[in-house]
Amino acid sequence: MAKKANAITTSESPGEPSNENQIRERFFELVHKTNKNDPRPADVEELREMLSDHRGLALWRMVGGIAQAVELTMLSRASFLTPALRECWSERLRQTRLDLGYNNAPEAEQLLIAHVALCWLRLNLVEHGYTSNTSGEHTLTAGIYWEKRLTAAQRRYTRAVETLAKVQALTAATRLMESRTEAASAAKRVNNVRTLKALTA
Repeated sequence: MAKKANAITTSESPGEPSNENQIRERFFELVHKTNKNDPRPADVEELREMLSDHRGLALWRMVGGIAQAVELTMLSRASFLTPALRECWSERLRQTRLDLGYNNAPEAEQLLIAHVALCWLRLNLVEHGYTSNTSGEHTLTAGIYWEKRLTAAQRRYTRAVETLAKVQALTAATRLMESRTEAASAAKRVNNVRTLKALTA
């Protein structure tokens, strides 16, 4: 399919931020137009071309990821949550990600941090279901069912936290090693300069 003649293009010059703003604005417009059932094929094609032609801008990062979509689905299907509680829980999840270092983490860690937050949400939802369905009279089958669900949710959350901790420790160790290597190289350069000065004095 031929590209439109009036399509926005990325400027090679970093001195034209307005052009980048136009690209992002148009991208948001296309996301709004195509984020529904049966969007216009032309809009979908233009959105696909923008993602492909402007990979350097990473436009896809401006749209919520799969983890956020799952989060919204889980919160929306929790019938016991009022709109106010949903908003508060959503903010709590956002803060949890920040507390775990999401903004400054490498991409691999960001994925794990998002997974930890989701597992925390799932565990709390299952805890509510367990309490609601076993606090009064209930069948043995229901008790076993909810016990298994709760145990699985606890195990998943614990595993997610442990995996994140291991990866973060590995990242910290790698950074420390790189820092020491750089410090050693800098000291060596200083010694070389001093030796050269001594020889030429």
